[in-house]
Amino acid sequence: MKHLCQCGCGQETGLYQFTNKKQGRIKGEFARFIKGHTFRGEQSPHWKGGKTQKTEGYIQTTKLNEFKKRKYTYEHIQIIERVLGKSLPSNSVVHHINGDKSDNRKANLVLCENLAYHNLLHARMNALKSCKNAKWRKCQFCGQYDDPKNLTQVKRSSGVRGTHYHKQCAREHNKNKKINTKHGDFVLSWFKENDTASIRNKSFMNLFYETLGTQRNKNRDRAIIKTLCAMHRNGELIRKRMSSSNGWFNVYELKRWPDEDGGRER
Repeated sequence: MKHLCQCGCGQETGLYQFTNKKQGRIKGEFARFIKGHTFRGEQSPHWKGGKTQKTEGYIQTTKLNEFKKRKYTYEHIQIIERVLGKSLPSNSVVHHINGDKSDNRKANLVLCENLAYHNLLHARMNALKSCKNAKWRKCQFCGQYDDPKNLTQVKRSSGVRGTHYHKQCAREHNKNKKINTKHGDFVLSWFKENDTASIRNKSFMNLFYETLGTQRNKNRDRAIIKTLCAMHRNGELIRKRMSSSNGWFNVYELKRWPDEDGGRER
């Protein structure tokens, strides 16, 4: 003989192991509730309708599954499933038209076939709000909207197209990303006291670290070499290819010497 928990969870209860008349327990009889299920759900004095609002704005509500167990699901998903008469298709996403994630009226919900289409809707809505043209896209570096013909779109390995950017903005961003580091300041400060330096010469690296007062490591060596190469591409340094008995190496010279008058060309 089975006895189910009266909270509606569908689980079987056990037998009381002792008698407690105040709590209505008699040894050998089936328990009314599983431990911890006495005041669950609508029987709890803290019951607020089974709805909670998440930090991102979505509304969660309780639902009984096929095993009559309560679980929290999003309210907008439940509404779409009632309209469809079946569970939500895989990879599909529910979109809120007015942007209010707590507004779950049927007229405010749109079922998107996948996440890519959902992101496209948001991109068009943001473009229409910002520049009055839903077809334009935003450059991820300068933040300005422009015609997609003037932009390049990122192609991901998964095949899904990503963000847009201007090629010129991307080049400037990559230069600044490599040069605007603490190593760039270290290189300039070192060049103020030294004429030329070789990134392949051990004496250069040793003297460089003595000037910095830090310990040498491979990661910092790579960072310094990348900074020198980036400064050369940006026109701040002159790179010369030299040879020695140990092989070829690069020598960098400062193109403009900083001074009080603003610098002069070499």
